[in-house]
Amino acid sequence: MSYAKSARSKAATKQRRAADRRLAAIERRRRARRARQRRVALRVGAGLGCAALAAGVVVAAQAHARAEATGPTNMASDGLLLTGDGSTITAVRTAALQPGDSPAPTVTDTSQGVLPVVLYVDYRDPLAATFWSTNAEQVQDWVTAGTATLEIHPIAVDDGTDVPQTAIPTPSSTPSSASSSVSSSASSSASSSAQPGTDATAEGATLRTTGDYSARAANALACVAASEPDQALAVHTALEGAVATLDADGLSDDELVDLVTGAGATDEAVASCVTGHDHVDWAAAATARAADSVPFPEVGGVTSSPVVLVDGSPYTGDLADPEAFASFFSETFTQLADDGTTP
Repeated sequence: MSYAKSARSKAATKQRRAADRRLAAIERRRRARRARQRRVALRVGAGLGCAALAAGVVVAAQAHARAEATGPTNMASDGLLLTGDGSTITAVRTAALQPGDSPAPTVTDTSQGVLPVVLYVDYRDPLAATFWSTNAEQVQDWVTAGTATLEIHPIAVDDGTDVPQTAIPTPSSTPSSASSSVSSSASSSASSSAQPGTDATAEGATLRTTGDYSARAANALACVAASEPDQALAVHTALEGAVATLDADGLSDDELVDLVTGAGATDEAVASCVTGHDHVDWAAAATARAADSVPFPEVGGVTSSPVVLVDGSPYTGDLADPEAFASFFSETFTQLADDGTTP
């Protein structure tokens, strides 16, 4: 009996051991399967994470590119329009130009006795600075009085070029003869026409520009136009005033911030926009659009600075002679009156 019991006990032990081995093998296979599943899940998760990250990067890049391609608020024409009410000058508010959209041409009703003055200027250009230094006062007087509107288009055509060095006149009071010729233009013809005068460019020295100051200066004006548009004329004047002392690189971003702040644009959003180059890409795009086409048949495209227009007609007289420009303005007004376009 004892032998039989011993044999049965041994057989049972063998069976348990065999069962344990089978269970252990099953458990090993189960753990291996779970490990494989975890590895696959990790690979899939990592792949999805990378894909999501890549998609996020693409979306962010697209959003950034769209933001940079969007024009500044209040410059739907690629320029900032300024009007007067008899006592103050204010900027006309518009929506921003959206990516892919064409600039919306400004329409001025000259039948109300208002002439549009349009400037295309590069803030490196001594010629543009010369024109504004000698004509700013009378132009601002006309705009304030409601005799004219002023539309400023900043462009960037002088970066990397040779800019002629010439003395820029100090701003002075508008000659009385110029003022009187404008004030009488609604009732009588101007006695003198604007003749092409001497070019303000001096023979000799040029400055080979470096960097992207023209684009950054255009960006600075756009930043002000977007956040504090009624300060843009003062900033425009300050940018033109800085031309005389620019070196090859122009002003730094911090110096541009100081300039616009000193001109009265103190909103923190303006400073952030200037240093962040928010509208530099727009400035380049606007420059390219102006070179391709502008809504003035007598001009076609703008590829140089300055381009000065009165009711779409380019001024070809002496940029440093305010009387000549006043006569051109007056003559244009009188011609419209003769044609029955103005009262």
